[in-house]
Amino acid sequence: MDTNTFIAKYYPAAGDAKICDLKRWLAHVEKLIEAENTEPQKALANQDFLCKTFYISKTSGVSRPSYQKIKEFLLSLLDFYGVKTTIPARETVLASQEVTSFFPALAAVIALIDNAGEKKLDNYDPHIDLLHIKSIVVLGWYGLSLEEAASLKKNQIVKTGSGESKKHYISLKDNIEISETAFNILKRFSSTDEYRGFPGGKMISVISDLDYLFLPTRSDNDRIKAINLADILKRFNPSASDMGYAIYYRNLRKSALFKDVYEDKTTRKTCRNIMKYFGCNSTMAYGFEKEYNQWKAVCKL
Repeated sequence: MDTNTFIAKYYPAAGDAKICDLKRWLAHVEKLIEAENTEPQKALANQDFLCKTFYISKTSGVSRPSYQKIKEFLLSLLDFYGVKTTIPARETVLASQEVTSFFPALAAVIALIDNAGEKKLDNYDPHIDLLHIKSIVVLGWYGLSLEEAASLKKNQIVKTGSGESKKHYISLKDNIEISETAFNILKRFSSTDEYRGFPGGKMISVISDLDYLFLPTRSDNDRIKAINLADILKRFNPSASDMGYAIYYRNLRKSALFKDVYEDKTTRKTCRNIMKYFGCNSTMAYGFEKEYNQWKAVCKL
């Protein structure tokens, strides 16, 4: 993009502050076009792309004055490239950045992780890559706190019986029964001594002679802390947000319990089912019911 030519043509008399804002915005648009790996004209004809141009940083909002300012810049840029299209309304721009952190099933969260892995990592293998993220998700889904997840040991992931009587557990004070899929994710991760980081893909080696499921990368640490697991999800979420999702640890268990509430047909009273599965009183259940309805809407139930 010839920034100087663009500014000279459309903003010859603009003040220093406006030129500074314009250059910053143009640099943002240039990065977006590079990420799309396409021609500017094609990118600017896409409504989803235009929505992204309003967000100069991942933490920035779109106030009404900000929307009007960028809309003006966009109209000039569209004219510069000869692209004829409409500018998305502010409501559309805001909706484009909304993410959901509720999921209909554990499989949906795993599929999201695999989708992000395929987009970000070369030669992505869902059986061996991003098992550290999947393991955090599995433990959150089954109700472990981050502290419990960080201190979980490999020998607490247990299988008993065989054939139809086979069961899989996380052994804490009480055994937590888990699915075979969840068990396999945890067991595969427990046998790794290195894995690819995300999103960069750099190989990370761990201290493998310790008993914990989540192992430290430095010999001066005896184990990973809860905050380290939270940071792993934080690093993943920018990629998830590109697909309209975010993984918030606290909402993994909620999603699992909302699924139980939905599938329990013993009573038609939602509030009573919420009290049953969340172990809460009626006042708290009414609060959870609002989130339950959000979960149903997200899951299209």
